[in-house]
Amino acid sequence: MAVFGNTTAGNLSYEFCQYMYSRTYTLSEKAKVTKMTARLRGGLFGNSDVTLAIYNVDANGYPTSLVGYTETKTITDASLTDTDFNFATPVLLGAGNYALVIHSWNANPQFGFGYSKTILPNDALSWKGPLASSAVPSTFPTYPGGGALHWGLGGPGANSSEALIYATYTPLKLYPFWFFKR
Repeated sequence: MAVFGNTTAGNLSYEFCQYMYSRTYTLSEKAKVTKMTARLRGGLFGNSDVTLAIYNVDANGYPTSLVGYTETKTITDASLTDTDFNFATPVLLGAGNYALVIHSWNANPQFGFGYSKTILPNDALSWKGPLASSAVPSTFPTYPGGGALHWGLGGPGANSSEALIYATYTPLKLYPFWFFKR
C-alpha cells in the first residue's frame, strides 16, 4: 500500500460547515484507491457529517469533475483525530493530478480539520460554500455559482493552510502482452 496527499500532522484547527475544501496533489503511478484519511474533530455546536472525495483537475489545478467519493461519517470527537473513510468500490486512477476534497454538510455544527501552515506557491487551493445540498456534487462548484472562493491559488498571502488528507492505494502494474500468452 502507498499514499498520496498530505500525511504531515496538522495540529492547528479551523472550523467550518457547508463547505468544500480541496487541495491538488500529484499521483505518480496508476492506482487502485481504497480509502482516504483526514484529520478532523467534532464541531463547536454539534456533530457534522463529512464525506471525502477525489476530483479531476483542470490545467490550473482547480477541481472539475467527481471521480469518486467515500462513505459519509458523522464527526463527533472533540479532539483532532485521523479518520479513515472507505470507498464502496475502489477508485481506479491513472498517474496525474487530482484534488482531494473534504465535503461537510449540516447547517450549524461546525467541525474542524487539522492543518499546518505551508508555503506552496503553485498549489491550487479551493474552498467553496455554502453548499446547496448534502450530496457530493458531480462537478465542483464554480465561482460564483457554488459560493465564495475564499482562497485562490497559493492561499491567503504567502501562507496557505494544508489539511492532513491523503488517499491510500495499491499501485497497478502493467504487464507486457507476452506475460499472458501461453
